Amino acid sequence: MTGVITTIHDPDSPAKEGEALFETLCERGKGYNVFVFGEVGDKEAVEMAGYIAFGSLMNYRSGIRFGGRFGDQKLFAFENVSFQDQDRSMKPGIGVIPTDNRDDRLEKIVVPMS
Repeated sequence: MTGVITTIHDPDSPAKEGEALFETLCERGKGYNVFVFGEVGDKEAVEMAGYIAFGSLMNYRSGIRFGGRFGDQKLFAFENVSFQDQDRSMKPGIGVIPTDNRDDRLEKIVVPMS
């Protein structure tokens, strides 16, 4: 995700011409069932915060957290993860869907690893 957004905002890149289109897709795409998927590390999220497209995607507040260590990130709320599990790592391929509701059941996603 970082590479795509920085390339689109690079004035020397031919992709710069698609900046407005990409930002519109990120902002309004959900209403048209167009979704953008990408991977962003915890450190990269801080660097990306100033970009309009990234801000629009983060406003959806949906995604999957891989790796555990929920306290290390600020993108999603994990109110239903116990305090004891907040700083634990998870096995590769196991992701958790964020929620703002403490009463929601913890939903895990398993991505097969070869």
